[in-house]
Amino acid sequence: MEGLDFSSLTDDQLVELARACCLEAVRRNPATYQAMNDMMLSEAEKIRIARTATEGAMAAARAREREQIAREAEAKVRADEERRTAASRAKQAQDLAQRAQAAAEHARHRDIALLRQAALLVGRKPGDISLLYCKAKRGTCVFINPGADRYTREHLVSFEVDNAVISTVVALVKHKPALTEFCASLMAQIPIGTFVAGGAFSWPEE
Repeated sequence: MEGLDFSSLTDDQLVELARACCLEAVRRNPATYQAMNDMMLSEAEKIRIARTATEGAMAAARAREREQIAREAEAKVRADEERRTAASRAKQAQDLAQRAQAAAEHARHRDIALLRQAALLVGRKPGDISLLYCKAKRGTCVFINPGADRYTREHLVSFEVDNAVISTVVALVKHKPALTEFCASLMAQIPIGTFVAGGAFSWPEE
């Protein structure tokens, strides 16, 4: 009798039908009643299991949804943090580049000014001399040299820092006081190991 259609019954009629079936089973015999009872318990258990399974599935679905939302929120936080970090790194890199550019420009102007001062003192063009502040065999020295060879042994001016002794070519002997003062001021402006060649700059007005 599977496939009976009770869709035309109202809720009350369906309940009355179930009650009538139960009463009929009781009236017939104990075996029928027991079968009816077992069937009802079995169907009730099936319904309970189905409901539990449905509730479990819904709970699992809600849990998965909460996990997905949590993962998406975490991913968004990470993405936002990465964007902020990237922006911060970019700003730091830009600041460093700007400071480096400013420092390089400052060093350029400083070197040009020193070359001009030295050129006036030795009677040469700024582009034809070089300055070297370094450690040499005889100690820390400041050199004003002709040309742009860092390792030349020909010096227009040689100032030994440790004992304040200055040596010059014959033509510059009378300028030793001014050259000594210049070498001392140069040491305060550039780090040791610095080599500045006039030929590395443009001197259109010189």
